[in-house]
Amino acid sequence: MAVSSTLTPRAPSTARQRAKRVAKVVVFVGLLVALGFSVRSQWSTVGHDLRRLPVGDAVAALLLSFLATAFSMQAWRTILSDLGSRLPLTPAVYIYALSQLGKYLPGSVWPVLGQMELGKAFAVPRVRMATAFLLVLLGSLVSATATGGLLVFTSPGWGRVSVLLPLVLVVMHPRLLVPLTALLGKVLRRPAVTQAPSLAGISRAMGWLGLQWVSIGLGTWLMAQGLGASVSLTRVIAAVALSWAAGLAVVIVPAGAGVREGVFIFLMSSSVGSGRALTLALLGRLALTLADAAGAAVGGLVARRAQRHHPRDPNAPDPDAPDPKVPLPSGVLEKSTES
Repeated sequence: MAVSSTLTPRAPSTARQRAKRVAKVVVFVGLLVALGFSVRSQWSTVGHDLRRLPVGDAVAALLLSFLATAFSMQAWRTILSDLGSRLPLTPAVYIYALSQLGKYLPGSVWPVLGQMELGKAFAVPRVRMATAFLLVLLGSLVSATATGGLLVFTSPGWGRVSVLLPLVLVVMHPRLLVPLTALLGKVLRRPAVTQAPSLAGISRAMGWLGLQWVSIGLGTWLMAQGLGASVSLTRVIAAVALSWAAGLAVVIVPAGAGVREGVFIFLMSSSVGSGRALTLALLGRLALTLADAAGAAVGGLVARRAQRHHPRDPNAPDPDAPDPKVPLPSGVLEKSTES
């Protein structure tokens, strides 16, 4: 039987609640500042080409970037539901959109920490939220790598290599993911998720992630056409996907900065020239940065609605309380006895 989380938040003590509100404001402002610096640092480089770009192509690329973010959110929401927490659309937008701003800070932990903290208000256990984040991250890397196999249709030189890329999809089979979720529970010193990911849920999530790469690739292709470059749509989608895979693999830089652009230029320079490839890479990042900013604005707007439709219940159980039916990881019982 499926285990489904209740979407009723719990209320902390008054002092702790005030402290958390202040901390959230400080973190949110810091994320907005980091986001602003990211946009500013890119503006001088791409401003000239942006002025040459037809308005229709620029708007279309921006809308497609926003759509790609929505597809990514749906993949996360699908996996979270598959693990037992079915979030309605409004709370999902609120949690996901605001947590994505963490990508613009150094380190790779900020988005997942944001999701874990924001998810508590809707009774989503931390370990379940962390597991969903990890599976979406892994799914993004795998789906991007598999999508890169499209190079086989556009470049004979890459054919022998790219034809093997879709084989990485086997990594997302639930039989391989269950040990990974158990390991995450041990790392967090919490019981692992009680509801294992299913093949149907993972497949739906991978479908959403595939649509994400198509959306970003289509937006990049439209900008290339607007700047006068003639290039295959299939090749652009494959190059975008592989550049994202490289950026996701290098977790020590915020949002794969530099890595993503370098791989994209390497894959596209033979088709459009290195200078034009650089412009497209930076324009693509700018479009996604603005899409994240728009998503955060939408998340802020729906925050009140989410809290109004799902008010705090002081009698609700702690979502992070260990399940008595599930044994604690080794070491936790000893620590609680010592304290």
